[in-house]
Amino acid sequence: MALHFPKLIYVNSIEEWEVVVQEIITLKPQVILLNGQLGAGKTTMVKYLISALGYTDEVTSPTFSIVNEYQAGDKTIYHMDLYRLESYEDLFHAGIEEYFYSDSLCVVEWPSLLLQSDLLTEALVITIEVNEEQRIVTFDNAFDTQLPDRL
Repeated sequence: MALHFPKLIYVNSIEEWEVVVQEIITLKPQVILLNGQLGAGKTTMVKYLISALGYTDEVTSPTFSIVNEYQAGDKTIYHMDLYRLESYEDLFHAGIEEYFYSDSLCVVEWPSLLLQSDLLTEALVITIEVNEEQRIVTFDNAFDTQLPDRL
């Protein structure tokens, strides 16, 4: 059964991130692009996802390292934060392109430079909006193509 985009999930508590993560695991994307304001819950969602995939150590934000690598069983996960990158040249010099040619899961916070580049042809885009009562998590397909079966 195919998912129809966009899809919305309402998150009212920290435990409800597990619902979001299970939806991601069901979709099996290779690339996830995370949008949302500072403090929206992007890194929190990534922590739940990486844990659900079997990683048992601490998951930290890659704000200063740009990329953190995690090994969950036989699956490699790259968690990227592109907030500090300002141009396509920055993406190139950071070696970001190489991660997308691996058979690994790539989760990218602050992906606007990627969406403006030609580095990707398919990705699951997750946008997190915050209001006073809850977070609204929207799943969409950035390039309107079939998501790959790689998770």
